[in-house]
Amino acid sequence: MFALIKLVANSPGMSINYQSIGSDLGTTRQTISNMFEYLSDTFLVKIIHNFYKKSVN
Repeated sequence: MFALIKLVANSPGMSINYQSIGSDLGTTRQTISNMFEYLSDTFLVKIIHNFYKKSVN
């Protein structure tokens, strides 16, 4: 968990790829997803989803 917090703290605003982070930290995508959910539930991180307006042609 500490390694994940360090990674997040050193890269604010980064796009989250659970698979890539899991590979870097030697764990599974599901574990990383659960860790982010825990960090979000405890208000240690704020996950903001991408939003873009699709153009209508």
